[in-house]
Amino acid sequence: MKRRYIFPKHQIDLEGNENALITNHYGGYFSILPNSNYGGWYLLQTKDWKFNKIIDSITPLESGKQISNIQQFFSLRRVFDTAEDTIFPYNNTLFYNAQNITGKILLTLDNREAYEQSQLGRSYKITQDENYVLIEFTNEPKNQKSYLAIKGISKVEEKNQWKEKNYSEDQKRNAHSNYWVYDSITFEAKSNVVFSYGETPTTAKTRADIAFFHFDEILNYKHQTALNQLAQFKKIRDKNIKSAAICATWSLNNLTNTFEFEHKQLIGIYAGLPWFFHLWSRDELISLGGLIKLTDNIDFHSTKAILLEEENHRLKKLIKQILCRHINSITSDGTLPNIYPTGGLNSKDALGWLGKRVYDFISQLQKEKILFEILTDDDLRIWFDKLNQALKNAKENYGQQGLFANGSCETWMDTIHEDEGRFGYSIEIQALFVTLYDSLIVLSKLINLETKTLQKEKENLIKKIRETFIDEKFEGLILDRVYPLDLNINLISKTSQEITKLNLQNLRKDKTYRPNIFLACYLAQEILTKKEWEKVFDTHLEKLYLPWGGLASIDQTHTLFNPTYTGQNNKSYHRGDSWYFLNNLSAIAMQKINAKKYQEKIKSIINASTKDILQNGFAGHASELSSAQIQDASGTGAQAWSAATFVELIEEKQNKGE
Repeated sequence: MKRRYIFPKHQIDLEGNENALITNHYGGYFSILPNSNYGGWYLLQTKDWKFNKIIDSITPLESGKQISNIQQFFSLRRVFDTAEDTIFPYNNTLFYNAQNITGKILLTLDNREAYEQSQLGRSYKITQDENYVLIEFTNEPKNQKSYLAIKGISKVEEKNQWKEKNYSEDQKRNAHSNYWVYDSITFEAKSNVVFSYGETPTTAKTRADIAFFHFDEILNYKHQTALNQLAQFKKIRDKNIKSAAICATWSLNNLTNTFEFEHKQLIGIYAGLPWFFHLWSRDELISLGGLIKLTDNIDFHSTKAILLEEENHRLKKLIKQILCRHINSITSDGTLPNIYPTGGLNSKDALGWLGKRVYDFISQLQKEKILFEILTDDDLRIWFDKLNQALKNAKENYGQQGLFANGSCETWMDTIHEDEGRFGYSIEIQALFVTLYDSLIVLSKLINLETKTLQKEKENLIKKIRETFIDEKFEGLILDRVYPLDLNINLISKTSQEITKLNLQNLRKDKTYRPNIFLACYLAQEILTKKEWEKVFDTHLEKLYLPWGGLASIDQTHTLFNPTYTGQNNKSYHRGDSWYFLNNLSAIAMQKINAKKYQEKIKSIINASTKDILQNGFAGHASELSSAQIQDASGTGAQAWSAATFVELIEEKQNKGE
């Protein structure tokens, strides 16, 4: 199938699949995913943070086969043999332009919660009048009703038929793949059609009226907003790489949403769509790196300086809001909740990522000489006090003899399969605390506090890392982690607090090659000299580098290595699969250590991420990961940290003038 990307100043045509996704910027999305139950129209109900599917598909029956997708960045356009249509979501309405569609169009519904697998207790009731088609949905087990009002259609015929669908992509992931969906009606479209959702008939109809009569106005607003938020990357010469970078900024913006939650407005970045519709602390903070880079030397499409300035200011306010939310969410044990607002697994690395992004944000504001336009003295003092207290609590709760522990599944490698979940003292966790010290030191200076104590503690941490993680002969191996010898590895439920109570004198050395050393370099380069990092990179690349342009998540000769993605059973998740975010950050680390020596590796990683964004995955989005053996688009189709770190990587190259 053909894919066309229409950019403000150029367009490209490539081969790819039909998969595409666009959000409404309020937590919902519409996607074209014919082989997954996550295709269709979804809306977020923030009251209980439930993701509800409304529409499964809208199918022109007399327009032939779909032959291409056109990504316009404000809408999705499908091209069939004899016609085209355009779809985009906005608030609680799905907009559909069928100007070129003749004949019948089939509306298939699948009203349920995203993770709901039961097919029982669902019913639909269809009523018509001269202005609307109203479809009432009843969830009988919960005794709940909701409504879909449709305006702008004619020649409506009720189908009232259930049919079974088996989704091959879900089956491939070892996820539930059999669902019953409801063919509700066929209709003909006058031109503009709106589908509006509401909890009452009046709400749904009112929304439909407003949307229908302001269709073109809303479309133009979506168009202009999207254009103003597309970065141009003028210094990047390669057309495909530039296009992928522009797409990555659009994807990151699509995953950044405004939520109405607990009577307040909440700004946040989804971890990924279609199924990571939560605010994961680790993911969001890693993704902030891309947003921070978007404020640095990137020309947006608008030629009007005032619009450029407004967009830049919008991004800075957004970054500040997200950082403030995380700073105010720090728990009494010196960690952050892994998922906001629902908690989830513990996260021992989110606090360090918070420190990293505070440091990056302040550095960027200082570079632009606008620090005190964005952050007040009170902001800086509050940030210092809360981060400093978090550090003290972390040392008390999971620190021992200068290192910081993590329990099973508390790092970004947060799964278990035939192992113990990587508990102990992990290399990137230590590096994250180095960068936390960096943020506290710069904050101290800004509020006129002495920094000697913090500086000394940071130096001691680096010294302890070198003593503990560098092999005695130093033949290019930094240990991925260490853990106490007297810990029974079968007790995988051990927490970090329990680990710190055990003997730290005799540590078991985990000499498994994993790509976390690249994370450590990205976060805290001063742990080693450049020459030492080169030696480490060389040995690890020999074990981890994949010919197509990625890094395996474990040594390819390890007994746990799996060459192909195995889906939800975690067999390959951190045991082979190549993660695009980590590939991008690894390329940044190589760029900083020796750009000339690692030029080919960096180039191959950029090319692989470019291919993923433009051809392999969702059109214009960055995938979560790939199989190790051969590049593919696996996991979540629109992953925020994959897009954000690609923006970081390309901006790093752009700053170098390459």
